[in-house]
Amino acid sequence: MRFFAKHASEQVTGLAEEELPYDKSGRDGGRMQEGTSDPHKEWAMMRRSLYLSPAFSHASEIEAFRRAHDPLALKIPPHVTLVFPFPSSLGREELAAHAGEAAALTGCFRIALGRPQIRREYIWLPVIQGGDAITALHDTLYRGLLNQHLDSSRPYEPHVTIARVSESDLDSVYRLALALRGPYEAQVDRLFIELILPDESSKIEEVIEFEKTEADPTVSANDLHARASHGHDSRDAGTGQE
Repeated sequence: MRFFAKHASEQVTGLAEEELPYDKSGRDGGRMQEGTSDPHKEWAMMRRSLYLSPAFSHASEIEAFRRAHDPLALKIPPHVTLVFPFPSSLGREELAAHAGEAAALTGCFRIALGRPQIRREYIWLPVIQGGDAITALHDTLYRGLLNQHLDSSRPYEPHVTIARVSESDLDSVYRLALALRGPYEAQVDRLFIELILPDESSKIEEVIEFEKTEADPTVSANDLHARASHGHDSRDAGTGQE
């Protein structure tokens, strides 16, 4: 199966650039060497992550809540993290190829978000439909090239973070979150590779699209799990952050 990659210079969402609600300037934890201008070639060490960011129904409700309660709301759009931020000196093409191999195991699938939950200082909307497919994709991405970055201290729980607040504000913000009604549903057809800049804003480095065919437009979660687990031991994966 093939995968499809787009560079960050191409439009990557259904919104026009001026409509995007988040900072498009880029996000990266590495340092640019003095006198250089090309971060893709010259940054000695970067932070990257991989995530899903589909167009949810009633997304404006999520975005408004995040702007009020999530410090990253203007840095990165609503998203489900697949690979959590990690320091990376990998070449752009090498990481894109690895993500493409994982993407080749799946097709487009539907997801839906559930009622708010609290995890430490975070409030998030759990994935209640499509979670098995996301977890299988997560597990596949953490094998091989990215295995050293796997944190197995916490089980992986696919979700969209909508708030990060202090302990004193947690209960009151959670009560506000309970007013979110949705439904929040989306078609997942691509994953994003991002760079993370010092201000924590997100710069899309590559877009990996899942293959679409008329004969087999989607792949079931069970099929994806079977493909991803073939020849490997299954494992829980940790989050390490939001």
